[in-house]
Amino acid sequence: MNRHLLVASMMILSSSAFAADPVSMAPAEPAAVRNACSGHVEAYLGGVLPVVDGDSDDSMLAYGGSARANCTFHQNWNVQGDLFGDRVEDGDDSVSMYGAAGHLFWRDPSSFAVGIFATVSRASQLGTDFDQYTFGPEFQAYLGNVTLYGQAEYGQLTIGDLPLDFDVWSVRGVVRYFAKENLRFDAELAYRDREGTLFPFPNTFTAALQANYRFDDTPYTIFGRYQYDQAETEFYEIDTHKLSAGLRVSFGAKTLLEEDRYGATMDTLRTNSPAF
Repeated sequence: MNRHLLVASMMILSSSAFAADPVSMAPAEPAAVRNACSGHVEAYLGGVLPVVDGDSDDSMLAYGGSARANCTFHQNWNVQGDLFGDRVEDGDDSVSMYGAAGHLFWRDPSSFAVGIFATVSRASQLGTDFDQYTFGPEFQAYLGNVTLYGQAEYGQLTIGDLPLDFDVWSVRGVVRYFAKENLRFDAELAYRDREGTLFPFPNTFTAALQANYRFDDTPYTIFGRYQYDQAETEFYEIDTHKLSAGLRVSFGAKTLLEEDRYGATMDTLRTNSPAF
């Protein structure tokens, strides 16, 4: 019964300031960075443990990845494109999602960035597609070796052939702390809400921690992440714990700090279940 409730619920779920001595301010702006492009490709592997109304179920395999590229144009203006995908599976049960995002923003690497973004994605399970699009504002504040990142979004969700659209909105905040130029710790909080008349859409709370280490003078970064999601309706509650590790390969930026202030620094909310 728990497995059936979990699978059904995952079909309607959506798919990290610290006190320390600053390692440095924003990296000196390389001449080649302005009017240039940079980005990265990453992949991860891990597992998800669901807990339905207090009872733990079997863990599930989780894997996915993303690719991001950012280009600076007309001095401080930037455009960034993202591709991403996630999958959770356990035997015959699986949920997959893929999507894309676009960001347009103005950035001063010594102080802040502000702009807009939009996402479009599709999740599939048991022959049913869940299509969603969102858009909203985002900003980043650069405080020495700390980056503060905030987003808000609104959009629509459609399910299969149902002639109805459902409202979706979420807010998200991230703190990135650079212990060194190539060692970064992230903390993330997010909340997502859906409003529908036919289904008891859960409200989803997300909390995550992530560590990133880039090997000096190489494009390779390893990362580990723990994420907790709580999806709740008046009928049930599902808690999911996801632990994953991955590899990122970057181009156009020499350190994690440089990538954060000059490169593909924007991203979007991705929950433990890749389905809507």
